Amino acid sequence: MSADDAQAPAWIFGEVPEPDELAVALYLDGADPVEPVAPALQLWYDLIAGLVVPAFTPPGVTPKVVLYGREGVHGRGPTVRAKRWQDGLNDRLWWWSATWSYEIPEPYQPYEIQCRLHRLRERRHVRLRLFVSSPSGTQHMLLPAVLEVLRRFGDAADPAYGELTVRDHAPDSCTKLDGVLRLLDTTSADASRAQLRGYEWATVIPAELTARLGGVDALRATGAFVEVTALATGGVLARATEHPQEYTADRAEQVFAALLPVLPPPDPDWPACTDWRLIVPRPARAW
Repeated sequence: MSADDAQAPAWIFGEVPEPDELAVALYLDGADPVEPVAPALQLWYDLIAGLVVPAFTPPGVTPKVVLYGREGVHGRGPTVRAKRWQDGLNDRLWWWSATWSYEIPEPYQPYEIQCRLHRLRERRHVRLRLFVSSPSGTQHMLLPAVLEVLRRFGDAADPAYGELTVRDHAPDSCTKLDGVLRLLDTTSADASRAQLRGYEWATVIPAELTARLGGVDALRATGAFVEVTALATGGVLARATEHPQEYTADRAEQVFAALLPVLPPPDPDWPACTDWRLIVPRPARAW
């Protein structure tokens, strides 16, 4: 399809509601060379393919699947395509992705799941990302499967940090907290077992920080979380509210207070690129 033939989604024109979106980011350390974490990278794909894709796909629909990525330092090497996820798991990889997608033709609505991994600049860390765009009103059918992916992955792979966000998500390897505190992604990732990289509606906290917070029972006792699930690797999966829509600024304050002992300070030597205090965070007009 040429650029001239490309269709804009129907929600751009207000013909249907905007899609539901959710995103997961998980971080693994000790990834250079990649061989020690290759089983975890395979598990990431297997869990998404086995749990999330069936919940995402409407009855009678077979989603299109595409696997591709880039090799070389900072992804400057060749584009790689493959039929199997495991074929991309080698030390040459920079980023690697699998995308499942389907379309509703009238009015035109494209939806997708993207399962992606990429290495941070120093290659010691790998960021795993799941992004799901689904028809409006279907998110409640996906969230149990996505939470189960987090739990099973956390049981098996010992991630250094993880988060699940709805609609509002960080597009790159910095967390939102990194951005607020002016922390480089690699600096934050290197310290991720000494300082928590963020907090969201659902947060994976590694074992080292869980212990400093007093353990599972102490986190439950804070009242900041509706659910704290112990992971086999010693960490926890902490969910702030029953539903994402209930995760308001007030609830985020409670989560912040509960996690304060392990949150990082800002970097005083890194200048802020933007001063947001002089921008009014309110739309000037309706679209």
